[in-house]
Amino acid sequence: TFFLIEILLRLGTEREQFFKSKDGWWNIFDAILVAISTVGVASNFFQDGKALNFAFVRTLRIFRIVPVLRIVRILSFFYSFRLMVFSIMYSMLSLVWVFTMLAFVMYLFSMFFMYGITEHFRAAREDTGGNPCET
Repeated sequence: TFFLIEILLRLGTEREQFFKSKDGWWNIFDAILVAISTVGVASNFFQDGKALNFAFVRTLRIFRIVPVLRIVRILSFFYSFRLMVFSIMYSMLSLVWVFTMLAFVMYLFSMFFMYGITEHFRAAREDTGGNPCET
């Protein structure tokens, strides 16, 4: 319903420019997807959950992700943002190695502390005659 309201508001405010602007084809594409989705929802609502066979509509739902790809076009204007996103993407392999090294260091320290605790209880058992928890 949100997308339907958005399309209707944009149609009401832009009128002819909705179709004639440089993004007119994207607007038409969005309107078609919203209309198909609205028909599917309406058919479910009026048929008590027994939907009509809209198998072809399900395949068209994949195309909803296409407008998201328009963001890539916008990213070309934001060089620093794009540089930061690519830096994060390309540093993922290094991040895996950092976590591997961190896990290895934590493992070494846990073995060191475990050995110290074991020796403490062993010495306490020898000092108290077999009961390390005696006060």
